[in-house]
Amino acid sequence: MTEQSHADGLLPADTSRAARIFLSSTFRDYAEERDLLVRRVFPALRARLKERFVELVDVDLRWGITAEQAERGEVLPICLAEIDRARPYFVGMLGERYGWIPPADAYATDLLERQGWLEEHRGGKSVTELEILHGVLNDPAMAGRAFFYFRAKAYAERKGGDYLAASPEDAARQADLKARISESGFPVSNYNDPEDLASQLEQDLWQILDAAYPADQVPDAFEREGRRHAAYAAPRRRLYLGGERFIQALDAALAEHAQRVLIEGASGGGKSALLANWLAKHKASNPDDLVFEHYLGASADAADAASLVRRLIETIKRRTGSQEAIPGEPEKLFESLPLWLGLASAYAQHRNKRWLLVLDGLNGLLALRDLRWFPDFLPERVHLVISCLPGEVMEARAAKGDWRRVQVDPLSDQERSALLRRFLATYNKTLSEVLEARALAHPLASNPLFLRTLAEELRLFGVHEQLEERLEYYLQSSS
Repeated sequence: MTEQSHADGLLPADTSRAARIFLSSTFRDYAEERDLLVRRVFPALRARLKERFVELVDVDLRWGITAEQAERGEVLPICLAEIDRARPYFVGMLGERYGWIPPADAYATDLLERQGWLEEHRGGKSVTELEILHGVLNDPAMAGRAFFYFRAKAYAERKGGDYLAASPEDAARQADLKARISESGFPVSNYNDPEDLASQLEQDLWQILDAAYPADQVPDAFEREGRRHAAYAAPRRRLYLGGERFIQALDAALAEHAQRVLIEGASGGGKSALLANWLAKHKASNPDDLVFEHYLGASADAADAASLVRRLIETIKRRTGSQEAIPGEPEKLFESLPLWLGLASAYAQHRNKRWLLVLDGLNGLLALRDLRWFPDFLPERVHLVISCLPGEVMEARAAKGDWRRVQVDPLSDQERSALLRRFLATYNKTLSEVLEARALAHPLASNPLFLRTLAEELRLFGVHEQLEERLEYYLQSSS
């Protein structure tokens, strides 16, 4: 039986362990620093936090505000709102340039009603200074989570142009701002060049993030591998366009006691995201189920058949409290699997539970792709759900019994638009209607992986004036 489903709605992202870092500086003279941070420092920090299930988001607004939003006077409200979303993390970077000062009539009435403190600064403060006031200087509770970095004047003098103050008045404003920051008690570091900043900032941010999300006691190899699978699933639960009808297709399969369920669909079409989101909901509503969750793309060992089976058996052993030894040799390990599944079945039957074994991306097996190692028979109360692409593994799977099939379809026009907008909105970036239409017109835009890869490349690109050209470059890709 084949279930055809489309995405009907958005599932909420998991924000329980997410850290947003707001980057504040003028733009024209800080492209080098921001590029280093976005392309090197934050990816390095993100990799270190991944093992702790922490999602790190850098908020870089270089092109996150459209011309239409600027014309409507939405620049400052967006900046202040993003600062609030990122609390308590704030990074302020200052050189010699003071930055753009919005005219007094650029402050919307509703903004002044919400942020009464802005009234005294209308027409006299730059957006950058207002960010610093709102984000840090007006909020003593930011102590310990905000950092300031002052760039050496000699570097600006060597670069010239936009790196220098636009006028003597702006130079005085910048000097006064730096003095107030220095006197505030918040940490201030001086740096010589962008490389120096990158080194200092990575150390400073890691110090506070390490304290905020401390590592637990050193886990054993089994627990470390489990964390890798959890870390693999976590970002796939964010910004998911799976839809209740689609998830209900999987729920229905289990409700009808299907022991083997196959999820099919194109590469990059969202099968892993479906499983990650469905399992999160399923475990919440079925807390008694015993779930083994394995993503073959989660680690270097995850696609090895022996490692997969060993992890499954270790899971059964720990959950059942068995004292049986796990064979070390792969052949004996495979031979023992039916016995372990039988133990799992008996354990579940005695306690009125069921086992749910989920294998994502089974086509990714590095060897033994004929599935000779996996039993043809599944005992009672043991259910298997896999996702797989066409090929040798898919053909071998057919010999392992009858399968309930669920087909993952490409994104609809509405879904691809929502996915692109929501991904960029995570970093407070927005494409103009014209650029969005061009992106969504690409033949591969119905593929979630392609769309997210495109959005990620765009959000890392820091030159707003060249965004259209860069988008056209990416859209030349055929894969």
